[in-house]
Amino acid sequence: MVLAAYWRGKSIEDSNLETGAMALLGITWCRANKCCPKHIFPSCHNDEDSVTVSGPKYSVKEVPVDALIAKSVFVREVDRCGYAFHSQCVLSAVGKLQTSLGKVIHIHIPKPRTSRWISSCYPKQKWEEPSAKLVAAFYFVKSFASPVLFHEALHHIPKDVVVIEIVPHQLLQRVIGTDAEYEKQCG
Repeated sequence: MVLAAYWRGKSIEDSNLETGAMALLGITWCRANKCCPKHIFPSCHNDEDSVTVSGPKYSVKEVPVDALIAKSVFVREVDRCGYAFHSQCVLSAVGKLQTSLGKVIHIHIPKPRTSRWISSCYPKQKWEEPSAKLVAAFYFVKSFASPVLFHEALHHIPKDVVVIEIVPHQLLQRVIGTDAEYEKQCG
């Protein structure tokens, strides 16, 4: 995993990607998919009413923040070092990432994922597809360039487990806490 993270960063750095941005919106996934302008992509389904969008910086800056705030929609820019992760904006780094990960021995040889591994880059209806069942370079590339379906995956985490989020910003801490509270209250 550490090598995969390194090569992900290196591939981004070496690809001269267009400056991107990400923003957290307090809207549903369905609404985000319907109302986002052409160059803005719903990239992370965090919670029922929390979506992160990605796109070129100029497009994300054009998100109608005032109109959304007027409708009581939460809006916050998310610092992602100038990259629009989990969207079409990173596709030019995919080839370098695939090549680099292919050289890493543990990722080069596909291995079956354990049943405890809950994928957030494939929707549940695709978990049985061969590509979704293996830990391989293509899995990490898909995770890098595809929307993160965290909200969907969270519903498949068994009770009484420890969830560790390793990220620069704790965007999902509230979601995990909320769902844990819900389970405690509603059982």
